[in-house]
Amino acid sequence: MAMPLAAYGVFLPVLSEALGWSRGAISTALSINLLVGGLAGFGIGALADRYGPRVMLVVTVVLAGGAFALVSMVGALWQLYLFVGLLGGVGTSSFYLLSATTIARWFRERRGLALSLVLVGFNLGYVSAGPLAAWLIAEFGWRTAYAALGGGAGLIALLGAVSVRMPHRAETVAADRRDHASAPDGLSLGQALLDPRQWCLNVSWLLQGGLVFMVTVHIVPFARDQGGSWEAWRPTDWAPSLPYGPASSPWPSPRSCSSGCPPAWRCWRRWRHSGRDSPRRIPWWPR
Repeated sequence: MAMPLAAYGVFLPVLSEALGWSRGAISTALSINLLVGGLAGFGIGALADRYGPRVMLVVTVVLAGGAFALVSMVGALWQLYLFVGLLGGVGTSSFYLLSATTIARWFRERRGLALSLVLVGFNLGYVSAGPLAAWLIAEFGWRTAYAALGGGAGLIALLGAVSVRMPHRAETVAADRRDHASAPDGLSLGQALLDPRQWCLNVSWLLQGGLVFMVTVHIVPFARDQGGSWEAWRPTDWAPSLPYGPASSPWPSPRSCSSGCPPAWRCWRRWRHSGRDSPRRIPWWPR
């Protein structure tokens, strides 16, 4: 479910051009999403403790998938705020939270590795969402692209959500005995809130999240303003040839590139031939 949120910056200039809204007004929907999601996490976590993670994951996945799919039908700004900001915020509030807590209860040994494998899925979603959304927009239009991205991600996430459960007591009793014998008692909520280490983590996540979303949401509109196009950045054009370089790529080589090259490629070509370095230092660069 990270994909519709990660691709929001790709849809931002398209929504602005198609519906005549300012980019600031459209990006406000994402700000509402993050704010609502942060606040809803408290309630989602409490309900998951009472009813289990499966129930809350199924509810939030359906809510998030439906909300992002319904963006394909928006015609007014308040509808965007409702679907992406409010419903999408509540829907996406559970993924990091419930994934991490469920993994922590299942794995006593190599817990860090288990958590990293789960979070890799989020990162892969963020990496692939932009190129996939750009291709869908170029081929089918932004409304179909948002419906496919939101609905498809929701269906895939739902398959995983229905399989989640907490370990049974018999599955964890031996590990619990070892942990209680070797670990001190946990902190209460009040003690955790008074711990400066907790606030350092909170501030670091706040700064990291603000920086990441500030860049990822507005980098695509900036590239469009500089003359970029969907066709120049389709994943089918450049992704398969990255390990081999421009020699086997449909992209032009540095010596044959003309003014028709994508802006980022022209900047790279100028830097490589500015006298500060030589292309021969890159093994796969054509000589």
